[in-house]
Amino acid sequence: MSKENKKLGRGAIKKIIANDEVVEWYELDPAERFAESLKLREVFELFGGSYDEGPDTQSPFNIFRT
Repeated sequence: MSKENKKLGRGAIKKIIANDEVVEWYELDPAERFAESLKLREVFELFGGSYDEGPDTQSPFNIFRT
């Protein structure tokens, strides 16, 4: 938990941020956030997510227009 979060207290933070999941995320330190992000990446891949971008048909540099 950051110094600012400790100073304000969880109750004050919950008044500012209504979503409990967001409060929990902000209370994690950077290493814990990174670990949670890796879990999200694994789920994305399990659901068949792809990091390959599709062609941008709106781009003026798209030479494969039909």
